[in-house]
Amino acid sequence: LVTERARTFVMASNLHLTETVDGLVVLDRSNDSVHNLNSTAAMVLYLADGTLDQLGIAEELCLALGLDESPINHVTEALDQLCRIGLVSERIT
Repeated sequence: LVTERARTFVMASNLHLTETVDGLVVLDRSNDSVHNLNSTAAMVLYLADGTLDQLGIAEELCLALGLDESPINHVTEALDQLCRIGLVSERIT
């Protein structure tokens, strides 16, 4: 039997992060690419420390921003984009 395993997210190494007024500029030293992240994606990237899953990241954002509803859709979209461009990877625990 295959059981559902927890999936967390972890930020890639070799990143140089520079905060901006409206988000974050990320230099990926592994391939010399530069990415401009909006504030939501930047917060998701910072929270991708290997301990939180999608729901955990959404809950942290909800608390930090004082939101009435979980931003799970925005978190899912940001994680998909961050994984696609290689700034975050999914870890099965």
